[in-house]
Amino acid sequence: MLEKDIIAKYFSPLSANAFGADNLNDDVAVLGNIGNGLLAINMDTLVAGTHFFANDDPTILAQKCLRVNISDLAAKGAVPFGYFLSVALPRKTTESFIESFAQGLAIDQRNFNISLLGGDTVKTAGPFTVTITILGLLQDSRVPRRGDAKLGDDIYVSGTIGDGALGLLSHPEYRGNNGISAKYSRHLSHYLCPEPRVELQPIISRYANATMDISDGLLGDLTEILKRSEMGAKLDINRIPYSQETQYILANEKNILPQILNGGDDYEVLFTAKPEHSLSIEKLSQNLPFCLTKIGTITDGRSLEIIDEHTNLNIEQFNLSHSHSW
Repeated sequence: MLEKDIIAKYFSPLSANAFGADNLNDDVAVLGNIGNGLLAINMDTLVAGTHFFANDDPTILAQKCLRVNISDLAAKGAVPFGYFLSVALPRKTTESFIESFAQGLAIDQRNFNISLLGGDTVKTAGPFTVTITILGLLQDSRVPRRGDAKLGDDIYVSGTIGDGALGLLSHPEYRGNNGISAKYSRHLSHYLCPEPRVELQPIISRYANATMDISDGLLGDLTEILKRSEMGAKLDINRIPYSQETQYILANEKNILPQILNGGDDYEVLFTAKPEHSLSIEKLSQNLPFCLTKIGTITDGRSLEIIDEHTNLNIEQFNLSHSHSW
């Protein structure tokens, strides 16, 4: 079963009476007020051999574990302030590994002004496993959910697409058929330590309707928004932003496009907003340290249509099931 199917069939019913859980349709739960904002909570588990390589640098790995959680909050316009940490350590784990991992957490605690609030540490016969529950504050009572896209909304994406997916393919321990001949440090560093787009908070909190961060690939996550919103979309494939390194790979190896658009691990923010807000969004985006690009429009119906003036593309050629299955 796919991860999403397991959640929908077995776990979503358990949240039916939980205020703020949104029936587990979203990554972030939003509870009552704390201080001057609503409490937003997210949890992610990362497992060696599934979400990262066992020999990855523990300092950088710790930063990734924090950042993928911060990314979920950033997609809702929430500002993180603290987290709980649970680690399952293989019995052969050395103290130097733990020290380096803690150093990585300390670096990003300073970078994002957050603190460790508690957690648990256990031994395991299995792989190294990290679970982080992160807490943040929403300054607005309006919560942008995945299912809130409206007819006519513009579709935006932050940063560049495909760097995470190509980073995985460029990893020295990747054993699959990567399909590329060129490897770039930009891609690998983006995969190992993504940049959560916390700077989007003013735009998301004021103007976003539907939002989510891109962890399972642009096409797969846009399809998730459309499914939850019961809407369709027209996506202009020529507007999708790529880094210069990715543009070079695409120019020379066009068959890798499906992996770039649905490979996952980008941790950019995907959101929709009313077209009347486009000038305000554009003005605010000029102060961002990354690009913000309008890539399509929300339509009626339930299908995703890919528009390409140069090539006839069929959505069926893209695999939209990046989620882990068992």
